[in-house]
Amino acid sequence: MSRYFDSWHPCAVRSPALLLAALLAGCTGEIRLPPALGGGTAAGIGGTGAGSGTGGGDEPIIGAPVIERSTTRRLSRVEVHRTLENVFGAGVPVSEDQLPEDGNTPFDNDVQEQAPSMRLVEGTETIGIEVADWVVAQPSRLTRISPCATTGDAACFEATAQRLARALWRRPMDAADLADVATLRGHATSGGNFAGAVKMLIRFVLLHPAFLYRTEGGRDGEPQRLAPYEIATRLALMLEGRAPDEALLAAAEAGELDTPEGRRGQAERLMSGAAGKEQQRRFVAMWLGYSKLQTNTLETAMRAESDALVDRAFAGGADYRLLFTSDETFVDASLATHYGLGTGSGWVPYGAANRRGILSHGSFSIAGAKFGDTSPTRRGKFVRERIFCQKMELPTENVDVDQPPKSNDPNACKYDRYVEHRSNTICAGCHAQMDPIGFGLENLDHLGRWRAHDEGRPECVVSGEGTVGGTNGTFVGPKQLADRVAASPRIDMCLASQLMRFEAGRTAQAGDDESARWLGAQLASGGHDVHALLLAYVSHENFALRRVEP
Repeated sequence: MSRYFDSWHPCAVRSPALLLAALLAGCTGEIRLPPALGGGTAAGIGGTGAGSGTGGGDEPIIGAPVIERSTTRRLSRVEVHRTLENVFGAGVPVSEDQLPEDGNTPFDNDVQEQAPSMRLVEGTETIGIEVADWVVAQPSRLTRISPCATTGDAACFEATAQRLARALWRRPMDAADLADVATLRGHATSGGNFAGAVKMLIRFVLLHPAFLYRTEGGRDGEPQRLAPYEIATRLALMLEGRAPDEALLAAAEAGELDTPEGRRGQAERLMSGAAGKEQQRRFVAMWLGYSKLQTNTLETAMRAESDALVDRAFAGGADYRLLFTSDETFVDASLATHYGLGTGSGWVPYGAANRRGILSHGSFSIAGAKFGDTSPTRRGKFVRERIFCQKMELPTENVDVDQPPKSNDPNACKYDRYVEHRSNTICAGCHAQMDPIGFGLENLDHLGRWRAHDEGRPECVVSGEGTVGGTNGTFVGPKQLADRVAASPRIDMCLASQLMRFEAGRTAQAGDDESARWLGAQLASGGHDVHALLLAYVSHENFALRRVEP
């Protein structure tokens, strides 16, 4: 097994099914629990003061992107599906629900959420069978992966095996791999059943750990340069959410990815394509909590609204803070009516409405819903943790967070119930940091519609007044909150930290602050252009290095 896992793995078995099953027996690398990300206190968020450093009054030292510690990670459901579609064509039958459910921390590729299970082994086998049957069912699908299939000779079978491995394992087969498929090669030529042998080959390749797991080999010690195919894999999974395409693999083979210019050029190509744009939308949807939104027609329109804004905010040359400050939004006629913005469609202005950017989208409102209504606490916590990267601790006492605040007065308005709730000394500390943000968004109900009072309670007027960090952080309504967010020096470093977590597939670890500071400084000095940031990141020499720990 060590050869399959590029020398890192302590187990030694050969069958692909057993290779996966062996993971259940504890053949996994050590995963260290990371420190909390971001740090800092709530004060001063609304101002425009000190830089993005995490402590003291001194100017932080801007370091460099951290050299990633090699970690064996499993492809997420989305990465599996996108890779198979790219290799075998649209419509490939992938039973994603056969695989273990991905984590939500907030991203779906966190290695700490990827515990081995029999469901993984059995689900992968099912996918292999379904995909293999689908591919060979029609000649056009077979020739897509085996252009020489009509010849049916040994050389063609070996070329097909190499083609599949290169696309799905992100590397060619070596001599030992070819020995593993020698029996299938014999069946392909001697039995006159080339398609049947290819079917078995597809199942073998998909059940192999080299498909499901992303590994980077190397010896313990000093940082080492990634192999060309490993660089290609880092680029493709980060920027497209799938295995490298043919052009990227060819660039790896030609040595182009060893240079900053080569990596930059490929990154530009990947981000400009349809898969790259979808990956950016997916990143923001997970970051801001609406990735599961699309269960009905209204939610689908909301997701399209947010996706359109991400396209604008993350485009080359754009200031990503447009995500929060946009004065227009993308709607269809039904969503425009839902928001009270008329009956138009496409990009429509907010006009006099107290709305601005994604904090006014229904997608964001739904993410902050609880108890069939808005939750000021959840909304405030969301802003603190996701946008400012401030960790809100869980209650230390026996507090039932699944019940809305109660009051001694059964007729108390919602705001008064929460004020009474915050008078509890157990709850006051954290709720004083979260609730005032959430109440500044209370004019938007749990579906993003504007309201002037509590549901069915016209006497309970919603003022929309809120605070987010000190007296400079007071605001009224989502429009002013968006301005406070965009003006905060914290958000560059927080976005940089979230991008880093997404790329690395893990929560923060010791030393990551240096990388976050470098990335945040690149954002701040580069016009807040995420596109330019990613190009600078992949061009840095540390992107092509790995750190292997004992």
